[in-house]
Parts: sequence; structure tokens; C-alpha cells
Amino acid sequence: MLLIPNKESRSIMDVVFSCSHCEQELAADEASNGEQIECPSCHNMIVIPPPDQNRVNELASGAPPPPPPPSKEEEHRHFAVPQREGPGETLVKKKVVQVLEVENREKRLKTKSIKHGQCVEVGHDRFDEVVTNFLQKVGDDNVVSINMLTYSAVDTHGHMTHDYGVMIVYKG
Repeated sequence: MLLIPNKESRSIMDVVFSCSHCEQELAADEASNGEQIECPSCHNMIVIPPPDQNRVNELASGAPPPPPPPSKEEEHRHFAVPQREGPGETLVKKKVVQVLEVENREKRLKTKSIKHGQCVEVGHDRFDEVVTNFLQKVGDDNVVSINMLTYSAVDTHGHMTHDYGVMIVYKG
């Protein structure tokens, strides 16, 4: 007797095997081992194999057969989330970043622009003197940079004039 196996119609004494041609799973009564049959799926001739010796030993010992492996629909995994009353352990360690305090918050960078045209008084060019006095007032240690400037301006007669100056960057 040949059966296409399904779990409800199999008996403990069935031999379960696959067709050597199409891999169709089949089941047959244990007593029909060695018989040549036609595969109901691919219609090739196959021989019913002898029962699995391990299964025969289990049946002879009276032990119940092992349960079939669960199908994908039956397989349902249960996951549990650990419950804690207090804070759990830290899995990711954070680096501690220390903020460095500036010694004196008033020592920020500042700029001062000195234009040459503003340092000329009644024919006297005092540009160098004004720049020198400012640099002495700020102090050499606080000067970050001195940058040359060029600029254009319209004089009192409406003429375009080009002039120069300096921009001093300092800590103040």
C-alpha cells in the first residue's frame, strides 16, 4: 500500500522515503519493503526501501517514537525580555569629555582697524605713531596678527582716493 504522506494518515509502521527521481516524499506500509512501485508523482518505477533500522529498534523497545520536527507554521519561538527593578548594566561605554575652561573669559580675539587717512592732521602724517601707540597699549604678547588693508574713499571734493591701513587682531 502506497501513500503520499501527511501527518494524519501515517501510522507508526510506515516507511517514509523519497522518490529517487523527483524527490517526492512517500510512505508505504513496512511489510511492502522491496516491492517495485510506480511513483504517483513522476510515474517512474522505484523500489520501496527497508525500514530505518533505528526506528525498528525504537519500536521493538516499546519507546514512543520521537515527535516529528515542527513545521514552519508550528514553530513559534518565545522570547523573554529580562525585567529589572533598578538600572541595568551599561553595555555601551561613553567617553567622558572634559570641557576645558578658558582662564580668562575676557581674553577673546578682537580687531582694530587703523586707516592712514584718519591719521593725517594738518599736513602731519601720524599713522606710524598711532599704530605704535596702539600696539604698546595692547602688549606684544596679545598681538595675534597685523594685516595690511587697502581701501578706496571719496574725498571732500568728490574725488575717488585710494589709501591703506592695518587691521590688528589681538587678545583683549
